[in-house]
Amino acid sequence: MEISLVSICTEEGELLSIKPLASYLVNSGFKTNTISLDERPYITPGQAIPSQILEQFKDLVKESELIGISCMSIFAKNAIELITYIRSYTKAKIIWGGIEATINPNKCLEYADIVCIGEGEEALCELAQAIEKKQNYLDRHSVIPNAKNVRIRYGKKKNEFIRENGNF
Repeated sequence: MEISLVSICTEEGELLSIKPLASYLVNSGFKTNTISLDERPYITPGQAIPSQILEQFKDLVKESELIGISCMSIFAKNAIELITYIRSYTKAKIIWGGIEATINPNKCLEYADIVCIGEGEEALCELAQAIEKKQNYLDRHSVIPNAKNVRIRYGKKKNEFIRENGNF
């Protein structure tokens, strides 16, 4: 199974957020790609991603069954645009992580299939294993259902989120 992890970032440091995830997945036997959509010179926070970048991105993730997107809040609109674009050509599961997903998970669930809160190495690996084996990932201890979407719990902790009126 192939997994692509995408960082929409303003600097090299943000790419570092997906490298440990990629390493953990590779060590667990998954083919994993890391992709950085750095703002310079092509991506400006909140403005449309140029079509040539989207086309290049499409070629990079076309074999992926799971696509992870990480971004800071300033790039949330860009992440939404990218997720909408991805949905136009693939049925891959999309997981949104990073700062925006952690502080605004319900908004992110409007676009992504899954949201990761906080550190996600083990939960992401467990999710990938379930998808690879075509198992229901909704019954995993690290996943909480939310309507048609799911939200991954932080690390190994259990029952830490309280649902009120369908929200967390």
